[in-house]
Amino acid sequence: GLLDLDQGFADEIVPSAGTDLKRLLAPLLALFAILAATCFFGWALWTRGFGKATPAERAYIKLNRLGLLAGFRRPPHYTPLEYARLVGKAVPVVADGALSVAWSFAATRYGDLDYPQESIEEIESAWRSIRGGLLVRVARRLVPLGRAPAAT
Repeated sequence: GLLDLDQGFADEIVPSAGTDLKRLLAPLLALFAILAATCFFGWALWTRGFGKATPAERAYIKLNRLGLLAGFRRPPHYTPLEYARLVGKAVPVVADGALSVAWSFAATRYGDLDYPQESIEEIESAWRSIRGGLLVRVARRLVPLGRAPAAT
């Protein structure tokens, strides 16, 4: 009857699961390796220069790097506070955090000040508030979703 199929014919129509898995395994492993390498090199580039930096310097470096990805190149003649105001004017949700990071950076860099642990936690908190707002801006630049490009 209809249910009595020749086994050879059935194997051609429905290959075994092991064969499919073997065929998919190599490309999946290659994709995973590429993804892992991309993440590693991205992390290495992102953290480059953080070795001996103070918490305020790290936060200011990250502000500059993420700001650049968000479309805010820091003009060479801008002070840290001027750059923070530029970013804060374009993305108001990060204005307070950017100014806090810029003040902390300027104080440690040019005032040669060390900060107690509470201030370090404030810097890290300010950075977290900046990161979220700028990541949204970066995403909007990458995926415009029908919006007109924002002026930078």
